[in-house]
Amino acid sequence: MQTQPNHRLKVILAWSLALALAWWSLHPLPLGLRLCCHLDKLAHFGSFALVGGLWFRTFASLFWRPLGLGYGVLLEIGQAWVPGRTFDHYDLAANLAGIALAWGYAHRYSLEVA
Repeated sequence: MQTQPNHRLKVILAWSLALALAWWSLHPLPLGLRLCCHLDKLAHFGSFALVGGLWFRTFASLFWRPLGLGYGVLLEIGQAWVPGRTFDHYDLAANLAGIALAWGYAHRYSLEVA
């Protein structure tokens, strides 16, 4: 593992964003907060693409990539037990699509750097 200050900052940021996404996903929504017209799917896609992209760029090992998919699945399933939240197949698809985009980006970038 690299010990450069820049890498440490990326590790702290990657973990912080992953934990923030978990907190937001597993926290009850404030009353009245609902995104209309399935805009929440864009929020799912974008947030998982952002967190996944940073995660996969920070932790380059292929070991972390399947864990990213599991993370997206577990957070969505976990919402079934949170008051005011529900499990939604379309949200799960948006989570996985965002992670897949990040995975593809990280793979492409790692080929360009090598």
